[in-house]
Amino acid sequence: MSGEDATARPHAPRRIVVEDDLALQDALVGYLRLCGFDVVTESTAVAFYDRVVREMFDVAVIDMGLPDLDGTRLADYLHTRTPIPVV
Repeated sequence: MSGEDATARPHAPRRIVVEDDLALQDALVGYLRLCGFDVVTESTAVAFYDRVVREMFDVAVIDMGLPDLDGTRLADYLHTRTPIPVV
């Protein structure tokens, strides 16, 4: 038998949701988790930048109207520096 745990589950696709409207953030996260995704959230561009330099994600869902920076800047950052697709 190999060293792998026979009960280990495959990696769930990892999403980051960047949304400052907490009600919308909760709804998006709830739906994505029901679909089987691993989801983390941030509410500001600064927190987003801090997290994406430390962690890898399969997809980013970004609000275009964040309080501290336009969401298109975050999308441009990801497109030029990472393979992470943006919704």
